[in-house]
Amino acid sequence: MKSKVQLRNISPLTTNCIIKSAKKIKDAFPNLSEGFYDLLWEMMKKQKLSDERLERAVEGVVLHCTYPSPTIAEFFKWDRDHPWRIMETGKWFYLDKTGAYVSRDGDVYMA
Repeated sequence: MKSKVQLRNISPLTTNCIIKSAKKIKDAFPNLSEGFYDLLWEMMKKQKLSDERLERAVEGVVLHCTYPSPTIAEFFKWDRDHPWRIMETGKWFYLDKTGAYVSRDGDVYMA
């Protein structure tokens, strides 16, 4: 049986999330320049990352980065390599470009 189609509202990247994420990154990688952060936030906004995706990308880089410091590409690589997904009724649903969780067979998850 197909799920009812409903798009999940994905929040845009907020200033509050950027500030919290910057603190985590600065705590983990204190030697990064201010220019790094300016470019990182600019790229994240252009890629239309949500607060949730930014938080997961930052967590992934902090946990898995080869020290001493990350590159901007690592934030996007981690986000791409670990797609958003949820398990519901024994089936994986993946976050697509429209902000909906969709299974491989086309069912859309209703939040």
